[in-house]
Amino acid sequence: MKGNKKYSFERAWEKRIADTAAIKAKIMAVCNITTDASWRQRRRGEVIPRADEKEAIEQIFAEYGITAVWDGSGEEKLELETK
Repeated sequence: MKGNKKYSFERAWEKRIADTAAIKAKIMAVCNITTDASWRQRRRGEVIPRADEKEAIEQIFAEYGITAVWDGSGEEKLELETK
């Protein structure tokens, strides 16, 4: 199944963060993910997060200085409009 870029956090995940294991564990806990297969589905946007999960994921990445989390979030468009 192809993921929905709007709900994929691959963009943030690929930032080469030092503590990926901790981030993965935190996201898995807040989203009640128990398997690697479910983790991959969430990361690719195949499962749409609830509003509280979306906020929690954003907060987890923000702890590591990453604010552009979602692949289809439109940040590129916003950046172009402000130039």
